[in-house]
Amino acid sequence: QHGRVKMDQVETEKRETRAKFPHEDWNLAKFLDHYKTSDIYSTAATPKGLADEVFLLPPINCGGFQRKLSQSVTWFSSGDTRSVIHSDGQLNFHCMIDGSKNWILWHPKSRINTPEFGWVHGEEEAKKDPKFKNTYGAFVGKIDVDNVDLERYPGWGKLKWWKLELVAGDCAFIPPGWFHF
Repeated sequence: QHGRVKMDQVETEKRETRAKFPHEDWNLAKFLDHYKTSDIYSTAATPKGLADEVFLLPPINCGGFQRKLSQSVTWFSSGDTRSVIHSDGQLNFHCMIDGSKNWILWHPKSRINTPEFGWVHGEEEAKKDPKFKNTYGAFVGKIDVDNVDLERYPGWGKLKWWKLELVAGDCAFIPPGWFHF
């Protein structure tokens, strides 16, 4: 029934680098045929039609709160995805339908969005460094999140951070500006 529904964002790498643009023209059937055997996942706006089957938490459904939501996004993967360290300008509710997701969070005042922490503006960095060709957005792009060079970026060793693990049935509220991956 929903196979022809368009998905507006299918990421083309499970470990995000922001160097490869997402597919914006896949339908749900094509995605479901490939997501278990390819390095793809979806962060698409919940497709029309399917949105009628995705229910929000009861507190979000009352008092007109939904009218203030900018978008409902469905994150759909076969596991092992990793985003870049970034922040979002809007508040986020993340609810797990199935599986699990681990997060690391840093406070907005942690100054991660500075060169001392490897923060880049992709389009600007691409003008100076060919490694960032075709990158987009603002994110921590100069460190390996699995092996941070603390000699080059010593601030990372001093930051307070929080770990968040969501499993099926859990929901988390992430305020605007919190850095995460």
